[in-house]
This record gives sequence, C-alpha cells and structure tokens, in this order.
Amino acid sequence: AVAAAYESPVELRDAAADAGSFSQLVEEECEAIRKNFGKADVIIKTSTAEDEAAPEVGLDLESLDFGLFTSFPRPFQLLVQCVPVFWVTLLAMWPELLSTFLKMIWCTPISEDNDRGFTIVKQRLLPNPDVVCWSSDHFVLALLACLGLGIWCIGVPVLLFVRLYVLKDRQSPENFR
Repeated sequence: AVAAAYESPVELRDAAADAGSFSQLVEEECEAIRKNFGKADVIIKTSTAEDEAAPEVGLDLESLDFGLFTSFPRPFQLLVQCVPVFWVTLLAMWPELLSTFLKMIWCTPISEDNDRGFTIVKQRLLPNPDVVCWSSDHFVLALLACLGLGIWCIGVPVLLFVRLYVLKDRQSPENFR
C-alpha cells in the first residue's frame, strides 16, 4: 500500500530518506488498512503500465513472476536474470556431488592372505572392494574425484562468496534477486 503511493522505486527510496513525511504516510496507510480490515470490498489490485487507465479487480496471476524476471526479456537479459536460478541449482547439487566424489576415494584397510600364507593389509575402495586404492585402476577415478572436489565442492561455494563479497551495494533492489 505504501509502495503504491509512489511511481518508482527511486521515489520510494527518496521518500524513505525523509523520515518525517514517510512515517506519516505509513501511519495513514496502516490506519486505512485497519479501517477496511474485514470488509468485503477490500481487494488486491495489481496493474501494469498498460492498465493504468483501467485498474483491475482481483489478483492477476500472470503478473506473478517470483520477482526474478521481467516481461519478455531479450535472450541475454534472460540469461542474466537466470543467474540466481543457476546458483540455487548448483548449491542444491552440492551435497550429492560431495558424497559421490568422496565415495570415489573412500579407502579402508582390509586384511587378506597372500600366496605365502602371510596376512597383509591392503587399502581397498569401500564402495567396490575389488579395486585396490591408488593402483592404476583407481588412479583415474581418484583424479576425477579430486578434480570434482576442487571444482564443485570447494570452487562453487568460494565463487559464490566472492560474487557476494564484491557487490558494491548489497541492498540494491537489483541484488535482491
């Protein structure tokens, strides 16, 4: 209700800087909402630039975009606007990838008898005990696991931290996405 009193986010921000008049506007809007609370004629209105002349009644479901995307963006704009979705997807994949990469190097000592009758201990891959750890069969798998751990399990969180750290204005509406 308060945001609807202003034409743009810039005007809202400027008004918020003037604490006295902004506080008065907020109090007036709250009082109006309290008076109309519970009445049947209170409706949710949404409008677009095309609808300014004729306000809609009810909730426009097509205007719900989760605050991520603009209407009909160009391909590059859509790619830029999808960055938060990519980050969430990468972070959602992180625990499963970490588990998978760690299983590729999860070695455990297993006792076995050799052909001379002595008991020896060999490191074997726990998910697949037929593979001797750090042998030529295991080396490619271990290399892949180490690269995956470095890139996905350490690199992605560090990259996200750096990306957030270098933002000049973390409170900008553009950065809320």
